[in-house]
This record gives sequence, C-alpha cells and structure tokens, in this order.
Amino acid sequence: MIDELQDMEAGCLMLRKFVRLAIEKDSKDWLLGAMHQLFDSSHDYSRFPSGERLSMGKALCEHILTLCQWQNAHSRAEYYRAMAYFFHEVGNNVSGQPITSGLKFQGMSASISDAGQP
Repeated sequence: MIDELQDMEAGCLMLRKFVRLAIEKDSKDWLLGAMHQLFDSSHDYSRFPSGERLSMGKALCEHILTLCQWQNAHSRAEYYRAMAYFFHEVGNNVSGQPITSGLKFQGMSASISDAGQP
C-alpha cells in the first residue's frame, strides 16, 4: 500500500484508517496485515513519517497483547512475530517492557531477542 501511493499524506490517512479498522474488527488477518503494512522490511518507508508509523504500531501492539490472552499458541506466535518487527525498529531501549510483560503474562519465558527470530 505504501509503495503504491505517491501522495504521502493520502498514504498516512489510508494507513491510519486501516489500523483503526483492524483494531475495531479485532480480526487476526486485519491486525497482522496492518503490522505487515507498517513494518515489513520489503517496503520503502523513507518518505513516511517515522513517528506516525511507530505510533500506529504501538496502538496495534497494545491491542494485540490484550487479544493474545484468548488465542492459541500458534496464533500468539504469529502475533509475537509480527510485533517483533515493530520492537526491532523501535530499539531495545524501549521495546523490552511491553512485549516482555505480554510474554510473562502468557506464562512464557522468552527474551526480546528470541521473539524476533524466525
């Protein structure tokens, strides 16, 4: 989506709407799709406002961590992998707290570095 849009302002609006819809729909496919659009390494984000993208990623991660309480192990693994790209981009200085708390809540003992490994 980002790569196809030439107008960055229109792209930001579309992505904000997509993220909002993903959270409202509470759908795994929509949530993972939104994370993919925001943080997949195959996209060129150089013209996209970094703070805007990180803010949307944070909102998605917070929602996903809440949702993961009721998911099976396979779904949680998919969500955690998608969130790992966000936390990798944010950097270890801020990323440890939310995902570690989420993993501890799930009764898992994993570190941030393990969460992003394929």
